[in-house]
Amino acid sequence: MDPEEWEDTIKKVQSHLDEYICIKKMDAKHAFQVMEAFTRTLTDLEFKQELEHCLSTKKPFQNFRFLMVNSKYKSMWLEHKKQAIINWVRHQLDF
Repeated sequence: MDPEEWEDTIKKVQSHLDEYICIKKMDAKHAFQVMEAFTRTLTDLEFKQELEHCLSTKKPFQNFRFLMVNSKYKSMWLEHKKQAIINWVRHQLDF
C-alpha cells in the first residue's frame, strides 16, 4: 500500500492522540495459546493429532495455517480466532 494514501489519516491521529487508545497486537505466546485451545475443542481425533503435531514442531504458526487453509474446520477456526481477538481487545480496555 502506498504510504501517501495514509498521510492524512496519520496526521489526524497524531494531532489528536488523546482521543485514541493504543491496542497492542496479540503476542506470539497468546496467539499460540489460541491455537492450542482451538485444537483441544476438536472431536476429530485424526485432525486434532495433526494439529498437535504441527504445534510441537518448527514453525508452528505456518504449519497450523497450512493445515487449516483447506480444512473443513476453517470456519470454526476463524470464529474461534475472532472471539479470542475480541477477548484480547476487551481485556486491554478492561471491559
